[in-house]
Amino acid sequence: MLEELVLREIMIRHLNVSHLQQREVSIRHSMALVTCMSKAMGYTRETTLREQAREYFERAADNEDPSGHYNLGVLYLKGIGVKRDVRLATKYFLVAANAGQPKAFYQIGKMFHTGVGLKKNLEMATVFYKLVAERGPWSSLSRWALEAYLKGDVGKAFILYSRMSELGYEAAQSNAAWILDKYGERSMCMGVSG
Repeated sequence: MLEELVLREIMIRHLNVSHLQQREVSIRHSMALVTCMSKAMGYTRETTLREQAREYFERAADNEDPSGHYNLGVLYLKGIGVKRDVRLATKYFLVAANAGQPKAFYQIGKMFHTGVGLKKNLEMATVFYKLVAERGPWSSLSRWALEAYLKGDVGKAFILYSRMSELGYEAAQSNAAWILDKYGERSMCMGVSG
């Protein structure tokens, strides 16, 4: 699998050889958890399989997977296959957010915003919403911008990075600035009229 090759390459570059075998076991285990999580996401829609979804999410959470904690939070917040427990949902969201899970930042922000599960605090809601904007899942835009750049469409890459910058993605700001520094105004046709 491509993911395994990429992870192995990262390990070779960044870890010493004595830890390599131990990390490979950990990676295989993590990939199995991702498979379980994918199955579980589908199961939450099927009434008869919600218990199995909860078990998969618990298994992932037991292995310190932030997505496991986040998804358990969703189950308890909405009462999907479990008795609704906002306090327990809040606990799961906090653990996931502490591990950097962007969706958990959003849920905590929403809880502060609405006063459900946490005392209403608009200032704290704003802080957590800002964290979402800074750490959101920008992968599709980033991938599109990178592909455009690699194909030689510097103008398109610049526009995409600029848009992500406006949305609060700091790395995109850096990439847009780098393109401007490297190319200036030359070689960046912005379309038919450019």
